[in-house]
Order: sequence, then C-alpha cells, then structure tokens
Amino acid sequence: MNPLYDLYVIESALLSGEVDDAVNIINKNRKLYGHVEKQEGMSNLKRHMRVLNGIMDALENNIGIDNFREIMTGNYVYETEDGNMENFVNSFSYMVYYSIDRYNIHYPKYDGKRCGDL
Repeated sequence: MNPLYDLYVIESALLSGEVDDAVNIINKNRKLYGHVEKQEGMSNLKRHMRVLNGIMDALENNIGIDNFREIMTGNYVYETEDGNMENFVNSFSYMVYYSIDRYNIHYPKYDGKRCGDL
C-alpha cells in the first residue's frame, strides 16, 4: 500500500471523528510492516512505521505537536503533488491536532461528537 495513501485515509478518519477506524488502519499497517523494524538501515517503510507510531503517540497524548512534527520531518518519505515537505508536515500535523482537540481524543477514550454538539 502507498504510505501517503495511508496518511490521507488516517487524516480523513480523524477529521470525521472515526478515531477507531484511524487506529485500526495504524494497527493493520504496524502488523503488515512489522518485519521492517528488524531490518538494518533506514528503509522507507521503517520511516513510515515511525510516523505511524508518532500518530499513535499523539492520539494517546504521549507527545506534543512539536515532537510530532519532528518525527514527521525526520522520517519523511512521502511524495506529494507539490513536492513540498514543509507544507505537508505542517498541514498533516495541524489536522491531527485539530482532530485531537475537536473530539477530545485521549485514546482509547474520545468523544465521537464534536465538542459543543448536542
């Protein structure tokens, strides 16, 4: 599967409040790509796994936005349409933290409705 596609699907799930779907995608990819952690060197899949682990840490509120941006920047392997890493990292990290704030995510606990909804 395309690592960039994984991030788009995770972002979409988080923005719509489907946190369990996002976590299922992360866990599925962790299981699928788990063998790369044992390999030597820095493969693209290993870097992608580190980003996925960073997303999970952010959802569990173990790291802040600055640490998450560092993880994404240090393990960037994604080919975006405009080719601008900084724009993608800023946009993606903003959307993740926007979702965390909007749905009060402290995984595994979260409120699937937006804050302030009836």
